[in-house]
Amino acid sequence: MINKYFILTFSLLYHWGQAQAHLDIQIQTSPDLQREFPLDQPDILVEQSDVDYIQSIDSIWRDGSQKSELFTDEGIDGEPIITVESEQLKERLETLNQKSQINIPQYNTTVHAAVESYLRMGKYLGKVFALAEFYFPLFEEILTKYDIPKELKYLAIVESNLNAKAISRAGAQGIWQFIPETGRLYELYKTGFYDDRNDPVQATEAACRYLKDLYARIGDWALVLAAYNAGPGTVERALQRSGGEKDFWHLQPYLPRETRNYVPKFIAVNYVMNYYKEHNILPEHLHLSYDQTEVVPIDKKVSLNLLAEELDIPREELTFLNPQYVLGIVPKGDKFSLRLPKDKIVLFAEKEDILYARGENIPDHIFNCRRYKKSFKNSKKSPRISLAFKRSRKKYLASRFTHTRIKERKQVTVAKISRNRLQGTKNRYKLSPFKISSKKKITLCTNKE
Repeated sequence: MINKYFILTFSLLYHWGQAQAHLDIQIQTSPDLQREFPLDQPDILVEQSDVDYIQSIDSIWRDGSQKSELFTDEGIDGEPIITVESEQLKERLETLNQKSQINIPQYNTTVHAAVESYLRMGKYLGKVFALAEFYFPLFEEILTKYDIPKELKYLAIVESNLNAKAISRAGAQGIWQFIPETGRLYELYKTGFYDDRNDPVQATEAACRYLKDLYARIGDWALVLAAYNAGPGTVERALQRSGGEKDFWHLQPYLPRETRNYVPKFIAVNYVMNYYKEHNILPEHLHLSYDQTEVVPIDKKVSLNLLAEELDIPREELTFLNPQYVLGIVPKGDKFSLRLPKDKIVLFAEKEDILYARGENIPDHIFNCRRYKKSFKNSKKSPRISLAFKRSRKKYLASRFTHTRIKERKQVTVAKISRNRLQGTKNRYKLSPFKISSKKKITLCTNKE
C-alpha cells in the first residue's frame, strides 16, 4: 500500500514539474534575430512546446527509426547548422516564393522562429526525407490530377511526418490526419480490420478533394491551410471578427494558437526540405521506391504474416506498403488490394492459390460477429477453446461496437466498458449474451446476477 502511494505521489510531482517546464520554456532564436527583429508578439510565436509536439507526433516510429532495416543514411561531414541569418533566410524564402504557385513563403519573425525550431530537430528528419522520396511522386501525381499546387505535398509532413499510422490526440489518423467524421465525407471508411485513412493512395485522393473544396469556399491558399487545421467554420468566424480581409497574417490574432503557428510550420518545412544540405542535415533512404511497387487485387482473406513468409518479403516492408490493414489481415471482399514489390508479382501469381487456401484457416468469427456469437455459445461444450474464444470475443466486441474514442484504446475490454458505461442502476448485467442490432450497437440482455 505504501509503495502505491509513493508511486502515485512521485507521478503527480513529475507531471506537475513537466507542466511547469512546458509553460516556462521560451523559444531560443539566434542573437541576430533578436537584435534586428524584436519579438513584439510573443503570443503568436512558435514556442518550444510546438517543437515538442512536432517531435512527438509519433514517438514510436521516431524511436524505432534507428533500428529499421528499411532505411539507410548517407554520410555528410560536419555538425548540423541549426541557425540561419535573417538576411540569408529572406533571400532563400524569396527564391522559394518565385517558384511558388501559392506565394505563401515570406519572412517574418514567426517564420524565422519556426524554421530554427525545425532545424534543431534535424536528427529526427532523416526518416522524413526517406519517406518523402517514396511518397512525393504519389502526392505530385494526385495533386496534378486535381490541379492543386504541388507545394501542398509538404502539408503531409506538418500533419504526420509522413507516418501512415500516425494518430493524434483528437482521433485524427493517417498521413493526412483525417478525423473519422471528415473521412466518411470523403469515402474513407474504417472497421476493426482496415482503415482507409491509413491508405496513402485513398487518403491522398481524399485530401486533394478536401483541399479543392476548401479553396472553392475560402479562395486563399494560406487560409485553406488554416482551415485544414482548424476547420472552415473557425476560419470563417475569424474572418467575420477581423473585418473580412483574407490575409493570414492579419487574421492570426483571431485564430486558435495551434492554427496561428500552422502556416509558419508549413513555410518552415518547405524551407528545410529545399535547403537541408546547406544545414548539414543527414537524410536517409528507403531500399525501395514507389515506382518499384504495384497493386494487386485480393478477393479472399489472407494474412500479411503468411504473405511475408511465402513471398520472402520482410514483414516490416509488407506492413509499410499496406498500412491500412491494422490487424495484419486482408478480409474477404472485392474492394481490397495489396501493394507489393514488382519483383514479387510473378511469385505471388504462382502461389496465389496456396495463399488463399492457407488463408481459409483464419477463423471465420474474426470477420463475422454473428457467426462468432454462435461459435461462442457452442464453445461451452468445448472447454479447450472456451477461454480463447472468451478473450478474443471481448477484445473484438470492445474494439468493433463501442464509441469511436473508446475503440482507439487498444486495451479496452467489454468488461471494463460494462463496469463504467453500460451498467444499469437497478440491474447488473452480465457480459453475455450480447444482442447485436442492425445499427451495430451493443444491447445487453437483462440477466441479473
